[in-house]
Amino acid sequence: MKPTKEDKLMQLIEFIVIGTAIWFNPSAGFLIFLLQCCFLLLKSLRDDRK
Repeated sequence: MKPTKEDKLMQLIEFIVIGTAIWFNPSAGFLIFLLQCCFLLLKSLRDDRK
């Protein structure tokens, strides 16, 4: 399955949000993990909708 433009945009947004969160507070390991889980859940929901 070839990644679509939306998938690439979503990966970019995830990278920017998580990167910014790590930059602001590198010691918030568990919260960063929860943020990554939210993006994983969002991706799963988007894939189910297709």
